[in-house]
Amino acid sequence: MITGMILIGCAVSLNGQNVILKPYYGYYIPRMADVNAKIDQDMDNARIFLQAPVPDAGKFDGEPIFGGQFEYHAGEDYFFNVNFFLYQEQVTTSYQGDGWIFNYEREVEMFDFVLNMHYYFNYNSWRRLNKYIGLGVGLLVLNANSLTFSTNSDYLSDSKGEFNSNTLTGVLSAGLNYRLSNYLQLWGEGGVQFGNFGQIDGKVSSLENPEKRDFISDSSFDMTGFFLRGGLGIGLPFLH
Repeated sequence: MITGMILIGCAVSLNGQNVILKPYYGYYIPRMADVNAKIDQDMDNARIFLQAPVPDAGKFDGEPIFGGQFEYHAGEDYFFNVNFFLYQEQVTTSYQGDGWIFNYEREVEMFDFVLNMHYYFNYNSWRRLNKYIGLGVGLLVLNANSLTFSTNSDYLSDSKGEFNSNTLTGVLSAGLNYRLSNYLQLWGEGGVQFGNFGQIDGKVSSLENPEKRDFISDSSFDMTGFFLRGGLGIGLPFLH
């Protein structure tokens, strides 16, 4: 599917077409149910072993994203664009007891590279408002880091993990463009992006084994989520 869409896009000449640069800001809410359940379990275990009211670390429940699209008009009601964005979120907590400390951190970072096809309903370049639905396929890249550190004699720990993986992704979206001028528009869209990485491979070091060793994550990373994003569309007249 990815190869087919790329070939279709490459087959369309940029000469005489509308080429638009679309930087944006948005919000992404990943599913992450299994990872969040593991975080809750870790907090319960820490409170039991430390015999202390360790604060919640929080959950992965959404963060702002930054990205951009490079789009061109393929003819009639069809546009193609390449999309990329960065999503990054961290949960953390710490507690200081009588002569000991406890730190806990979990962080995820995700990039995407997606080719989208947008179908507009009776597109007209002179109309103020144009609406569309979209379909995309591409690649997601995920990095995840973990830290559990404790100097409590009943719960000594110095564990660090670095994990990474990639997977294919699909995107369903709907949006609109509001024309401000011939070369400037406002746009916004919402939708869902699919991307279940499952358990991911990485390297872990611990107090007992300070050398990094291969490890598979205890929980499954389902990054499927809903998004809202919007920004400016800037026409590039030198590519018309």
